[in-house]
Amino acid sequence: MRKLLLILFVTIITKQSVFTQMQARLVLPIGHTRSVNSAVFSSDNQLLLTTAGDNTARIWDIKRGKD
Repeated sequence: MRKLLLILFVTIITKQSVFTQMQARLVLPIGHTRSVNSAVFSSDNQLLLTTAGDNTARIWDIKRGKD
């Protein structure tokens, strides 16, 4: 029984260390990944709406320069 528990423990520890080493990292692109097709400012010129060839639309905060 001890041997079985030891094997189980070692297997779990090994799999956890391999999993943490192979864990994928999420990277979010900033902006569009293809060329911008159109851009329109809001009526107060605070926001910018852009559409692109990657089939996305983004609303940008002009002051911060971020979507």
